Amino acid sequence: MRGGYAIVRDDAALVTLLAPLAGFIVLGAMVNVVEVFLVRDTLSASATWYGVVGGTWAAGMLLGSLLGGRWHRQPSLARVIVCNAVLLSLAMSGYAAAPSVAWLLPVAVAGGAANGLLNLGVAAMIMLRAPEDARGRVSATVNAVTSAALIGAYLLGGVLATVATPRQLFLASGLLGLLAPMATCRRLARAAAYHPQPAVLRSR
Repeated sequence: MRGGYAIVRDDAALVTLLAPLAGFIVLGAMVNVVEVFLVRDTLSASATWYGVVGGTWAAGMLLGSLLGGRWHRQPSLARVIVCNAVLLSLAMSGYAAAPSVAWLLPVAVAGGAANGLLNLGVAAMIMLRAPEDARGRVSATVNAVTSAALIGAYLLGGVLATVATPRQLFLASGLLGLLAPMATCRRLARAAAYHPQPAVLRSR
């Protein structure tokens, strides 16, 4: 575990990617706690509609994942990550502004596609940057950070749901989520442009 953390810490692209990614996950996943209330209570829709909206998001993720196979160079992946983080944040704001549940469907397609492309871009960037013999350790480090962020997101969403409406939480998620790509886009692009061949680490 220490070896994976050290590799992430010492790689400019990985450390630039991981820190804002954790915050982005917290903001994006905290709305999972209140999505059902947005659909059922705020928009007065049925449980079936809640399932349809969730399925539409998943369909968008599938679409985004299929489209993402065309990008395989690190500078291109950096742009994919930044652009789709912005699009995903805008989709969260779109949920907040929805006048009816049907309006959520195109937003869910766009947000799901951005989610799929973002996941693909992050995973591909991590695998390309990690030394071949250390990919498991790097993946374990990244998964630990993202899992901790998810735990924090659900706790934060539950707490905030007691003092804020679902629309307010989606809007906060979208607006604050824009900060991560805006703050890291230049640094990530510079780091991705420099990608020496990863060294092969020998396991003891």
